[in-house]
Amino acid sequence: LALVGAMALAACADEPTRPAAAGIDPRLSTESSQEPGSQLVVFATRSIPADFAARVAAMGGTVEQALAPIGVAFVSGLDAAGREALAADASISFVEPETVLPLAEPVLAEELTDTEPLSTAEPGKATYHYLQWHLRQIGAPKAWAAGRLGSPGVTVGIVDTGLDYTNKDLAGLVDLARSRSFLPTEDAVVARYLPAGTHPVFDLQGHGTHVGATVSSNAIIAAGVTSRVKLVGLKICRSGIAGLTSTGCPASATFAAITYAADNGIDVVNLSVGGLFTRRGSGGYEETVHRVFNYAKEMKLTVVVSAGNDNVDLDRGLVPTAVYDSTGKQVGTTLVQYPSLYATYCSSTHTICVSATGPASATHSQRGPWFDIDSKASYSNFGRRGLV
Repeated sequence: LALVGAMALAACADEPTRPAAAGIDPRLSTESSQEPGSQLVVFATRSIPADFAARVAAMGGTVEQALAPIGVAFVSGLDAAGREALAADASISFVEPETVLPLAEPVLAEELTDTEPLSTAEPGKATYHYLQWHLRQIGAPKAWAAGRLGSPGVTVGIVDTGLDYTNKDLAGLVDLARSRSFLPTEDAVVARYLPAGTHPVFDLQGHGTHVGATVSSNAIIAAGVTSRVKLVGLKICRSGIAGLTSTGCPASATFAAITYAADNGIDVVNLSVGGLFTRRGSGGYEETVHRVFNYAKEMKLTVVVSAGNDNVDLDRGLVPTAVYDSTGKQVGTTLVQYPSLYATYCSSTHTICVSATGPASATHSQRGPWFDIDSKASYSNFGRRGLV
């Protein structure tokens, strides 16, 4: 059930990068960015020389992340000469700007009325369970009735914006000892504006909390697939709260979180972040993605990722694209094919990539009645296997 819970949320993806018009490389879209001054360094082998940090320091830079198991590092503060020196090193395959994936707006939710805590043996009594058609569709109530509520011995890492472990639906379900933030600037915001002792993984945006509660919840407001599985918050996406931090999900934090999960016995991770790029040969970013997920498999970590929310045919590389007239007014959409389309992280090895389904309602009501529950959600990316 923990895996099913993660899969149920994978379709709740941050919007992937889209081309603004035909002929625009998705990688160059203004909806994605590359971290100024932060460089991805990929070594030829899955190892990092012992003197690497000292060498970078001598060039005036700093090693921000060193992922020894996959032979990847992220460095900052290097000038053009320093970057060129690294690129000329025979032990290094790639030096390129760090990629930062976009973060969607917070999940919108109506104000919910507090209720008295319920027994976690009765998730079907959650206040808003009647709206959760997806749980009935996967047979969760039958599993609960049979006593299958998940095991506290199973841990699911939520690689996202963090977890609000004070939320009534998550209280007691978050393993704070193993939770980590991989965003120093976000940590500083938490320390400055929240009460002393607040864990850096605290969610300032809301997306990660929503994802986590779908996997495992106390079922006070909304039921999760399980109610006993432990969650581990792995914060990789900056909230941008009140302009205090920039938004986005840096590759350095993402890859560090997955490597950390693999090294610390986490069973499953859910990654509802993604983007669409065009392949640039065997680039350093793509090489790092494959190394990370290969390492996860070696360490028996199951990785569930989102397909994305742009109605893209991942098998054929067809991207819905806006069409504009001479005045700049949008007059329709067309499908543009990108034969070299690369879906992060659907096109990665050893991941379970999940699209979204969405029911239709004869009354257009959230309360149903619903039909065609297993049909593809209109916005969801799709494909049997992605582009590999």
